[in-house]
Amino acid sequence: MNTKEQRRIGFLIGAVVLVFLGAYYAARAPREKPREVISNLDTNSITIPIEGMTCASCVAQVKQKLRSMDGVSEVEVSLEHRQAQVRYVKARVSEEQLKVAINKLGYKAGTPTTENGR
Repeated sequence: MNTKEQRRIGFLIGAVVLVFLGAYYAARAPREKPREVISNLDTNSITIPIEGMTCASCVAQVKQKLRSMDGVSEVEVSLEHRQAQVRYVKARVSEEQLKVAINKLGYKAGTPTTENGR
């Protein structure tokens, strides 16, 4: 076997190892739950007052919890205004379930209002 053949074999072995390593690490990478596209007809937008938030960590905790709920498509949490604005699919999650999730974190969720002021 000459030097040219040895280099070619070495290159092929290296390429195979890289392919397998790439596949291995891609399979182990954490996956974010895919967000489905939701039409405006299926959703409701509400604002939930929240008592007890005191810092950015509180905001992040509430936002993460609400976003993880099935049927929630958008969440904005404001420490300044002490509220969460949530867009969700009415058929999958209720206002009450959103409030309970916030309360379970140790905060107090108030009465939600819709964009119409309900």
